[in-house]
Amino acid sequence: MMLPRELTTKVCSLNPQNDHLTHSVELHLSLGGEILGYESFASVIHSKARLTYTQVQQFMDGASDHGIPETVVQRLKNLCPLARKIRALRVANGSVEINTPEIEIQLNHQGKVEKMMPRSESKEAYQLVEECMLLANRAVAEILIASEKPSIYRVHDEPDEEQWASMGMELQALGIPKLPQTRQEINEAVKLAAGTAVEYTANLAILRNFKRAEYSATQIGHFGLAFDDYTHFTSPIRRYPDLLVHRMLKAVEAGQPFPISEDRIEEISKHCNETEKQADSLERKSIEKKRMDYYSEIMNSSLAATFKGYVVSIKGKGMIVELPDSLQRGMVTFASITSEWLEANEEMTQAKTRGGKVRHTIGDEVEVALAKVDTARGFVDFVMADQIAAPPRRSRKPRIQPDLKTGQPQHRGKRRRRR
Repeated sequence: MMLPRELTTKVCSLNPQNDHLTHSVELHLSLGGEILGYESFASVIHSKARLTYTQVQQFMDGASDHGIPETVVQRLKNLCPLARKIRALRVANGSVEINTPEIEIQLNHQGKVEKMMPRSESKEAYQLVEECMLLANRAVAEILIASEKPSIYRVHDEPDEEQWASMGMELQALGIPKLPQTRQEINEAVKLAAGTAVEYTANLAILRNFKRAEYSATQIGHFGLAFDDYTHFTSPIRRYPDLLVHRMLKAVEAGQPFPISEDRIEEISKHCNETEKQADSLERKSIEKKRMDYYSEIMNSSLAATFKGYVVSIKGKGMIVELPDSLQRGMVTFASITSEWLEANEEMTQAKTRGGKVRHTIGDEVEVALAKVDTARGFVDFVMADQIAAPPRRSRKPRIQPDLKTGQPQHRGKRRRRR
């Protein structure tokens, strides 16, 4: 959900050199990043500058041509090292440190895909903003909890027994000798995989065995962040739960009752969960459509393109390979690998020959080429790059010479078939 454009781009925007009505959360932190106290209140702010992530990243990287006003530079000098300490403390307290893979699609003026690449959410500039938002969301959740009034929270339940077991089995298949049962053990597994060939696939194995974060009137904590209390407060112009939280916070600060019951908040939570799923589904379909168009164009061109990918799962008929640059998945069927007979092992973690030799394991980096792009059904088939047939040689017509006995033409090198 987004508020009307007139509000988001004017009234509710943070355009520089203007006064803006805001709802502020002021946090008091130690030099080590620990929360010492906080308060929330209605306020008026005067924005000094509007910075881009690129500018802030350049500043954090030590560049001198970042274009940030000098009046803001000193604040960044204080904030950047503090944000690093806040993040380190959060991870030390058990917060799961995995970046969710997302892609960025660049279109030309005709709306065609020019480039696809991983979105650089891991950059420190993004992390700086993220840490500030997490602190504010956490502080507001604690204020609402203390008020004992009904409210809406962002909750994330821990994996169930089946998900823990599946996660452990997949990590073991990648050669990571860890069967996680806690957040700390998940982070240990992430560290073991970091910098190795299976890092990307290990992170996927962990993420796909997580439950989905949701909105709820009942606070059960946030497993992934390791927060006992958490809500969404920082994006009221694009998320309805945040707008609701602002109204609740305003009522708490004014000492007024909030005219929504806990049952009604639970109904709103369920509705927001469903609409969030729908929005995610529409976003996926939009991305899939652009990806299909992109790979279809490559498939129909004369380009002999190959792609780096990772084996992310193994099925009875073949291997599922994911391309990290676009998150496109496709199957390499065992039948397409003509050099030898392959089949999946019982655990569906390896592709073996009939003689038992392991040829591919979940997590392997492979090079593939496009075999088929079905835009109507939205799927792609790959073939291993080394299985691409070489272009056929131009065949010569067999020389025709007369048979010495009959005088009739005969084809050299061709044996007549007996009937």
